[in-house]
Amino acid sequence: MSDEATYLDNTGQLSAGVAVWKLAAADANRLEGLASRAALDAQGALDNALAGNCSDAVNLAAQSLNMPLRGPKATFHAGMAGILCGTRREADRALDALQSFPHNSLVEQSYIPDLRAAELLQSKRPLEAVELLTRQEPSSADPLTSYIRGLAEIALEHDQQAVDDFRSVLEHRGTAFLTGGITYPMAQIQLARALAAVGNQSESVAAYRQFLPLWSKAGKGQGLVIEATARGKTDANLALVSVER
Repeated sequence: MSDEATYLDNTGQLSAGVAVWKLAAADANRLEGLASRAALDAQGALDNALAGNCSDAVNLAAQSLNMPLRGPKATFHAGMAGILCGTRREADRALDALQSFPHNSLVEQSYIPDLRAAELLQSKRPLEAVELLTRQEPSSADPLTSYIRGLAEIALEHDQQAVDDFRSVLEHRGTAFLTGGITYPMAQIQLARALAAVGNQSESVAAYRQFLPLWSKAGKGQGLVIEATARGKTDANLALVSVER
């Protein structure tokens, strides 16, 4: 069920994905002593937060953080979902909870810095966010780390650096999918935006077009699909007119 929910999220079927995440979490809750429910709710929360579906994201994050059995990854995902949706409560709860894993290197080197950087970004302090994330070792960087750094670079109008960050996610597709979540398709559309910002319209059009097959099963009214469809067609036509002239 977790694989099915991940597939649905990665193909843009977020509403269906939320339903499966909740169903899987409810099933996991019937098994005493199992921490899976918190992890399932948290992953669904993060996916929806990345896609901007914050009503479901915040609800799932709160459910995850209210579970008595919760590992560091679930705590991190729930907290990140809260930050991306602008709610500090889940983020603060997650950061406090992660302090209970003092000997976990992943928590120290990745989860806490990523959460603090995302908080800095939401607090309009993108330069500090970039500096914090840049201090992480490249070999240990999660795709989400590069993605958050890309968002911070955009906030600083360092659009070429943002292009490099989003391409870093896309160049490691296997890692992006193995870590779960929808970082890969979100990096694809963010790359399209960043390329447009640096004036590279032809590659921006190509990036938008590459996003559409990833979310080919999403509803036509989905905002990101509407954006990619419109920018792909409109920018392509403008480029063609420019060449003809």
